[in-house]
Amino acid sequence: MENREIVRNVLNQFFLIFTVIIIAMLIINRLTEEVAVVVATNDILAALLLAALTSLAGIVVYSKKDPKRAEALARSVIHFLIVLGICLTIATIVGWISWATPFEVALWIGIFVAVYFIISLIDYFQTKKLADDLNTKLKQRYGS
Repeated sequence: MENREIVRNVLNQFFLIFTVIIIAMLIINRLTEEVAVVVATNDILAALLLAALTSLAGIVVYSKKDPKRAEALARSVIHFLIVLGICLTIATIVGWISWATPFEVALWIGIFVAVYFIISLIDYFQTKKLADDLNTKLKQRYGS
């Protein structure tokens, strides 16, 4: 994979992650029945930093050669753990979670898993669509 393609993928992931984080923050504010739903500038900046760092963590998944299934799975698990670590660290620093409240931490991790799953699903379908398009073009060009 070329450096240019890696940068493009990182930027795509960044904007996808940032958007989903903002939506998740708004949903959480609604679910906690806050009277005024105001996302503070600090929270938006923290979400921006979170999206940037987690997007860069996606570099772990990239490989110059086609990874075997076990290697791809290992990279995915490592990526998940790195992103979870980044998210928990930023959430703690910014004050989104308090480790003194186990339910809050569990809820936050549950929301993280849901967001991670949604993003992975979107990425899977985008990749599948690209592969299907390429296969169709190859069949048209070389016939089969």
